[in-house]
Amino acid sequence: MKQFNRLDIQEVKDDTIVFKDGSFCCVLAVSIPLEKSKTAEELRKNMKQFHQWLTSLDYPIQICARSVNYDLDKRLLAFRAKVERELLLSKEKNREKILESKRFFDWFERFIFDNATAQRLYYVTVHLQPYYRRFWQRKRLFNSQPRLQELKKRMMAAKKNLDQMGFDSKLLDDAQLVNLYSSYYLFSFYHDKGYYETIESSYLKWKEGDTHGYQQ
Repeated sequence: MKQFNRLDIQEVKDDTIVFKDGSFCCVLAVSIPLEKSKTAEELRKNMKQFHQWLTSLDYPIQICARSVNYDLDKRLLAFRAKVERELLLSKEKNREKILESKRFFDWFERFIFDNATAQRLYYVTVHLQPYYRRFWQRKRLFNSQPRLQELKKRMMAAKKNLDQMGFDSKLLDDAQLVNLYSSYYLFSFYHDKGYYETIESSYLKWKEGDTHGYQQ
């Protein structure tokens, strides 16, 4: 994949990304539970814990958010209006098709709100830099199981700290890592039957009978 080439990814296995320079990383998807309302005192306590955790780290991590989902609701409304206008102007006006399309978009708006816009996802990337950087030493590094174990140890420690601070964190598996790194600049979210890649492709899949959980 193009993004893989730019990032110099060697492979994705065992919930881990292996880069060609010999470094590794795991990714935690982190969210703030909507049902957990906190007092100002609890928030201050969590922020203090978060700051203490960051300053205690002796290895690199990255924290980022997918801003691609921020205007998703507006994009969906614009696409819905375009589809409905085309259906109304089509030569073969099919009332049932128009009503079914309306039901689908009503459901899809709720689905996107619940899975992409209502609850922002943040990503914590836990890294492990290589011992060796010379090309002929890479094989020695890639075969080093203790290094992968050290990365898993760091990741579990990060997850434990985030969970204790009231966040929900989940380690991304191989399929989720591939999707994240190959379609970072596209709207996509995980569903139990796969991934939606764009609003347009979601609608086309539905038209072709791939409902992905859609209930009439």
